[in-house]
Amino acid sequence: MDRFPKMIELAASYRDEPDIERYYAFCADMLIGAVESMAARR
Repeated sequence: MDRFPKMIELAASYRDEPDIERYYAFCADMLIGAVESMAARR
């Protein structure tokens, strides 16, 4: 366990039910940010 502490943290997070709304909002924000960044370079 001491060898891979981050892996243990990750595994523990799988016990919780994901917040789907937060997940999709995060993805939408990332997509919009990428499009805005690309548009700013033009």
